[in-house]
Amino acid sequence: MIIEDLVAYILQIMIPYILASTGIIVAGRAGVFDVTVEGLMLLSASVTFTTSYLLGGNTWLGVIAGSSIGLATGSLLWYLTSVRRINQFIAGLTLLVVYIGIAGLIYKLVIGITLTPPRIPVLTGLDWLSINVPFLGSVLLKQNPLFYIAIALIITLHMLIFSSGWGISYRAVGENPRAADTSGVDVMRVRLLALIMGNLLIALSGAYLVSTFTGTYTDTIVSGRGWISIGIAIFGGWRILESLLGAVIISSIETSIFILQASGTWIPYQILQMIPFISMISILVWISKKAVLPRSLGRNYDRESYEEF
Repeated sequence: MIIEDLVAYILQIMIPYILASTGIIVAGRAGVFDVTVEGLMLLSASVTFTTSYLLGGNTWLGVIAGSSIGLATGSLLWYLTSVRRINQFIAGLTLLVVYIGIAGLIYKLVIGITLTPPRIPVLTGLDWLSINVPFLGSVLLKQNPLFYIAIALIITLHMLIFSSGWGISYRAVGENPRAADTSGVDVMRVRLLALIMGNLLIALSGAYLVSTFTGTYTDTIVSGRGWISIGIAIFGGWRILESLLGAVIISSIETSIFILQASGTWIPYQILQMIPFISMISILVWISKKAVLPRSLGRNYDRESYEEF
């Protein structure tokens, strides 16, 4: 039972990583490097919590509101990078800082400063799905509803992008937008769709943290998961299913840290909190020479200018 609970927990905390990294991959495959992840996750978490709190603890409405932030943020990043043609990293880092500030502001405007932060109901496991199957029943069939929604979204997007005719045109925008444009693909539209889909997934990962883990909001709720998710996307070679391995590795490390802290280890907690970041950096250094990126990743496309891709 202990092993089953441990595996179930690893799968549960894997979801924010795989959602955020999938959002990064979806945008990156169209040529946009979305570095707003950390700030967007925090903003979504704040909106999810405050919406649910104002609506009497309706967690699902909070999740919908928090995830919907991705529509606006994706469109905004598209406007800045594809219409105004601002450098993707400058625009992304600027928005990241803005999102972090807005997240804290929304929480303080709605909740104020309190000694005991209020809480909202968290989404619990679907016990009615559990069946008398050894291991499988308690590990996979008792997860919360967002777990199954996230897995379904990830599989669907993988099939669309990597196993369909439409996906070929989609990925062509991230490899050679000029060639894609010449062949009749609307580069601007594809990048807008990519950023909206990607930001919706990233926002959903932030909503997941509040609605399934904590039931409350703090300024440290994301705790670097956005940056780690970028590393997971690179680790997976900008492929969705391959990134699952990176998410499992990091979530397993994070679970081990919780166990060490609960056991009263002599290791300072500051050192323990550094382990996921050190692990991801080590992995990226190890695969750095083998990492494959979309050729036009991070580069804005201008039909009127001449640039060799």
